[in-house]
Amino acid sequence: MKDGELDSVDKQILYHLQRDARGVSSRDIGEELGLSPSTIRTRLNKLEASGIVRGYYIDIDYDLAGYPLYTKIICTAPVPERDMLANRARDIHGVTAVREIMTGKRNIYVNAIGQSHDDLNRIAGEIDELGLDIVDEQLIRDEYVCPYHGFLEAEDIESTDTNVDTGTDERSNDWWCKLVSSIKIDNNWFPSETVSYREGTCSLIQVFIYVSSDDRERRRVE
Repeated sequence: MKDGELDSVDKQILYHLQRDARGVSSRDIGEELGLSPSTIRTRLNKLEASGIVRGYYIDIDYDLAGYPLYTKIICTAPVPERDMLANRARDIHGVTAVREIMTGKRNIYVNAIGQSHDDLNRIAGEIDELGLDIVDEQLIRDEYVCPYHGFLEAEDIESTDTNVDTGTDERSNDWWCKLVSSIKIDNNWFPSETVSYREGTCSLIQVFIYVSSDDRERRRVE
């Protein structure tokens, strides 16, 4: 990293950490990139110090952990209070994530877990008491977070994509995760994540795409 800009080595380190932050070592990444473990550790220390790497989190199967109900609560907040309310929602017992949306009336998404519908009702009540207007609730079937392919060089992306079998009728969750783990728009790759949830008798997939502030401004102007 030079002058705050990521180079190709930094990006590949981030990609490998996104794939398996707990299992991969500096030696493993170094072998993949042809660099020494000490070089990888130095690079990683700089990524952490700069705030680009904000932390390391585990992927929990809440159903197996004893919390079979996993819901997304979609809310509307006054724009001047959106940031404050989003942060306060994180303190509610049972909330696992809060997503602040920059556009539209549905501008706060709250993920929550519970062992019973009483748990979810309590969480919804506390969200309402904060001043958030609940406009929808969706029962999530599963959630997948994937490494961003845009951190790789073009030839590496193409090599990864060839491993996706699009000819099968029975497509697994892994297939969908790999398919939409990054989205290509106007020849640019953007990181994304998917949420699979149930609405009535239908299974739906929601895709979140991450773009930079410059890309957001450019697309707003266009």
